Amino acid sequence: MAIRRASLAAAAILPVGGPSGVPGQNGRDGTNGRDGVVRSIAGVSKPDLTLVDIGAAPAVPSRFLIDGGATVTPQDVYTSAFPGVALSDTSQAVLDVAPGDQRDNLSAVAGYVRTRSGGAGFVGKGNAVALFGCVQIAANYSAGWGGNILITDHTERAVSNGTGRIATGFELDFNIMSPNTHVTGISIGGNSLSQPTDANGFLVNSLGTGIKWNAGFWSLDGCARYALVAGVLEISGKNIGSQPILLQYFDGSGVKQTSQIQAAGGFAVISGAPNGLKLSFGNVGLDPGYVFTVGGVQVVAGRKTGWTAGSGTPNRGSFNADYTQTMGASYSQAQIQALQNQLLATQQRLLALESDLRAHGLIGA
Repeated sequence: MAIRRASLAAAAILPVGGPSGVPGQNGRDGTNGRDGVVRSIAGVSKPDLTLVDIGAAPAVPSRFLIDGGATVTPQDVYTSAFPGVALSDTSQAVLDVAPGDQRDNLSAVAGYVRTRSGGAGFVGKGNAVALFGCVQIAANYSAGWGGNILITDHTERAVSNGTGRIATGFELDFNIMSPNTHVTGISIGGNSLSQPTDANGFLVNSLGTGIKWNAGFWSLDGCARYALVAGVLEISGKNIGSQPILLQYFDGSGVKQTSQIQAAGGFAVISGAPNGLKLSFGNVGLDPGYVFTVGGVQVVAGRKTGWTAGSGTPNRGSFNADYTQTMGASYSQAQIQALQNQLLATQQRLLALESDLRAHGLIGA
């Protein structure tokens, strides 16, 4: 788990000074004096902002833009989450919201874009990005993060009893006015040349040692037509199944096992579950005309109707299907009675079968 963040190339800071960010140089949209105090940004007076030198990072001056009324530094904020870790960022911004401040949408760093290029198709040119970063991992055993946000709900790393605090990692709002606009909440992809041995689109980690999320993913009521869509395993072909969904569990020996759900061959296929499918509650429902099959052979279909229930005493006890009765040249009363008894036993056996088939719903009125 990362405890450091990727460097923040804060484009919003650039208009304060020249390209080098050195106090005293006029920027394209901002001016400042040699004392480092920002006089204006894009023609708007900002006397409460100060550009402060906090030392040197490798090859690039480290600076941060700080609100003149702030009582904390970036290091103060970060130390509250991870004590003992020193910052070494290219650019920093800190926002200190005072007690009782009722303003909305206060931001430490923000980007604003208006695009009128007219060249953006489904995958086109002329696209615009409010905040952008690029990371190059140029040496073995190095790691890079495109973005990393750390949120803490306390001023120190200690258990607290604070109330009414809300921590939201990312909120993406889309105010769409045209039904013809293509909307994508989050898109992950790339232009790779090699297939990585380990590549996961989304990874849910713990909130801490033994501390869990209530749900790894939750689609709220009425918010989506489909909660999840798993596409085909390949982009084209014949008899290609869907991308499978894997479910893992520990068996009685503590060994992790994996079951798989996949659409293939016209079926929803469950595999890797040695005990098969189990329903803890509820019923299995089939629409009319559908049946249960084993190896492609029908074994159970819909109810056969037109049956009138039999009467009498069913026999689910012992039954000798091999019983025979020896008959003499002249029938005796005992022989006829034995045949009658066997016929009665057969009738009772048939009634038992009928009753059970009716109870299972395979036959009925």
